[in-house]
Amino acid sequence: MRKAVAPWLNLAVPGAGLILLRREWLGLTWAILFCLCAQTCLWGWLIVPKLIPGWLTSSAAGGAILTWVGAQYTLVVRLRRAFGAGVEQEVGRLCGLAQTALEAGDYTRAREMLLVALTLNDEDAQVNSLWAQLMTALGKIAQARRAWTRVVRLTRDDLVRRQADEARAALP
Repeated sequence: MRKAVAPWLNLAVPGAGLILLRREWLGLTWAILFCLCAQTCLWGWLIVPKLIPGWLTSSAAGGAILTWVGAQYTLVVRLRRAFGAGVEQEVGRLCGLAQTALEAGDYTRAREMLLVALTLNDEDAQVNSLWAQLMTALGKIAQARRAWTRVVRLTRDDLVRRQADEARAALP
C-alpha cells in the first residue's frame, strides 16, 4: 500500500511520500524547503507584491520548482531501493529461515529473522503470517490477534485469509 500511495502523496506535497517510506527527516526537509519557497513566491506574486522584490519572488518560484522535482527524483530512487528485486529475494530468504526456525522451536532465531524481514518490508503477507504464528507460539495473544488481522488486510489470497481468520478465532 505504501508503494502505491507514496507517489501520489509526493506529487501533492513534496517529501510526504518519503515520510511514508520511512525517510522522515529527508521528507520533512524537502517539504519544509518546498513550503518556504512556495510561500515566498505566493506572497511576492499575490499577497504583497510591492513589498517583496521581483528577483526574490522569481528565485522562490524557481526554488519551489527545483525542490518539487528533487523530491520526486528522491522518491523514485527510494522506491527502487526499497522495493527492488533484491529486497524481495532477501525477504523470501529470511522467511524461509524463520519458517525453519519456527518448525524447530527456535523462537529466538525466528524472531530475529522476522524482525529483519519486517524492517525490509512490513507489508508482506508472508512475513506477517510468520510473525503471527510466532506470536501465537509465544502465547502473546494480543500481538498475535493484531498480526492475524494484518495478514487478512494485506493478502488477496482467500485461502490465506481463511486460515488467518481461523487462527484468529482459535486464539483465547
